[in-house]
Amino acid sequence: MMTRTRATQLAIQCGAQLARSQPWYRPSLRIRPAQLAGNHAVRATRSFSITNSRWEKNEPTQKADEGRQWDFESIKEISQSKPKNLLLIDVREPNELQSTGTIPTSLNIPITSHPNAFHLPAEQFRHLFGFEKPATDGPDAPELVVFCKAGVRARAAAELARSAGYNKVGDYAGSWLDWSAKGGKVEPFEGGDA
Repeated sequence: MMTRTRATQLAIQCGAQLARSQPWYRPSLRIRPAQLAGNHAVRATRSFSITNSRWEKNEPTQKADEGRQWDFESIKEISQSKPKNLLLIDVREPNELQSTGTIPTSLNIPITSHPNAFHLPAEQFRHLFGFEKPATDGPDAPELVVFCKAGVRARAAAELARSAGYNKVGDYAGSWLDWSAKGGKVEPFEGGDA
């Protein structure tokens, strides 16, 4: 079994690899991977650089393959209507959810401790997370909407889902901080450690 520290390192590496593949990656500003992951308890020794050249090139803020960006009102609507063709996925760790709660109707896939979650076989996925693995394609394939605490892990999780074959993936950029600041309904987390 992988230790939490090793899992965190893998998630940070995944985020670093994800950053290198983006158009805004350019050596100039030194940022530690732990800062990008939003986990200040992790002390990474390696560092990499990024700049946001989007503003310099006047590129659009969303590319066609990045998926839909969800906002508070849209998430509020889907948490109340519970559509069958859409899954709201909280990628925070269970201990975070136990202390804060979660958005109603959301499912938990802790991406930091399980960065390979979307690549797991269906039976192993069900055993680990307690619900059926969503279909990747076909008429039964739901749209996945991922969120975390501030949006960083959500973007990484969306990219991981796309790499596993999920075509309909979006993220709630404001994530939990936006939800709680705007007074969104909170549901207590009833799951255990994944």
